[in-house]
Amino acid sequence: MRLCFLLWLAAAAGFLTACNERAGAPIAPTGRTGGGAGEEDAGKKQDATVAMPEPEEDAGAGDAGADAGPTPSCAVDNGGCGDAMYWACSDTGGTIECADINECDADNGGCGDAAHWACTNNEGAAPTCADIN
Repeated sequence: MRLCFLLWLAAAAGFLTACNERAGAPIAPTGRTGGGAGEEDAGKKQDATVAMPEPEEDAGAGDAGADAGPTPSCAVDNGGCGDAMYWACSDTGGTIECADINECDADNGGCGDAAHWACTNNEGAAPTCADIN
């Protein structure tokens, strides 16, 4: 759990604030509700105790990275590269790289006999086939 602490001590007010990022709301100090020093409570000790949440226990070294969330992978949804039919995904040290597959390199892109059909690769899409006259 991430905790955000904002500590502000003003000599006159004796004010302490803490916040929990998950809760998003400040935890109000107990005790003092009046104005600054010099009023009816002048000379009294200020109570600035706040209730703090208990920190979560770490499960140990065996959970390394478990709290970081999922790691991108080409095995899941082609790594976010797009349709695996048109995009190649490679994972190089935790970085996903996407590259267009040139469909024309294999079997003339499915266009037919290369002597009669020209294949033009289209990035991230099916190739375009044109009749050769």
